[in-house]
Amino acid sequence: MNSVDIGTGLFITLEGGEGSGKTTQGEMLNRYLQDLGHPVVWTKEPGGTDIGQALRKVVMSNRHRDMVPETELLIYLADRTQHVKSKIIPAIAEGKIVISDRYHDSSVAYQHFARGVPMDTLDFLFQRLAGGLVPDITFVLDISPETAMKRIEKRSISDPGSLSKFEEEARSFHRKVRQGFLDISRKAPGRVKVIPADQAPDKIFGQILDILTPLLPPTTSGDTNS
Repeated sequence: MNSVDIGTGLFITLEGGEGSGKTTQGEMLNRYLQDLGHPVVWTKEPGGTDIGQALRKVVMSNRHRDMVPETELLIYLADRTQHVKSKIIPAIAEGKIVISDRYHDSSVAYQHFARGVPMDTLDFLFQRLAGGLVPDITFVLDISPETAMKRIEKRSISDPGSLSKFEEEARSFHRKVRQGFLDISRKAPGRVKVIPADQAPDKIFGQILDILTPLLPPTTSGDTNS
C-alpha cells in the first residue's frame, strides 16, 4: 500500500530484462496517451532526473565492474528517491499519467534475485528513502535470455560499444533476473501483468491496452508533457 497521498493521477511502470522491448512499448504508450489528450510524463530509471543522469553514468558503466551489489543498490535507490520525490509524486498529484521505464521491481529482480542483496535490506531502504510508492499497474515484458541476447547482439553490431554492464552479464545472470520478475508477478498478480515479449511490438501493445484502458482517467484539455 502506498504510504503517501499521491493524488488523482496514474502511475504505470514497464519492467523486464535486457532486450525485452519495454522502452519501445513505453514510447508507443506515451504517444498513444498524449494523442488521446492525457497529460503524460514519460520517464525512466535510472536517469529520470538531472541528478539521476549523473548516477546512471556511474551505475551502468562497464568501467565499474568491481562495484559491489550493495553499492549498486544504493546508487539505484539514490536515483529512485530523487525521481519519486522531485518528479513522480508531483506529477501524479497534478493528475498526470506517469509512465516509467523501470522502477523498484527492477531492483528486486536485479539486486535481490540476481545479485543476492537480502530482500529485507532492499525493502527497508526503499520504504525509508523513497517512501515505498507502489505503481498502479506494472507490465513485465517476459522474454527468454536466449532470445534477448540475440536482440542485444544484433543491436551491438549496428552500434558498437553501446552495451551496458548488465547486457554483458552471463546468461545465468539474466535467467535469475527473469525468474525474479516472474516471482514478483506471482506475488502481486493484481498489479503486475506479464506480457510475452517474443511477439510483434503492435501485438504486445494491443495486449497492454486491453489491460490498461479500463484504468485510464477521463481525458483533460490540459497540456501534455513528455
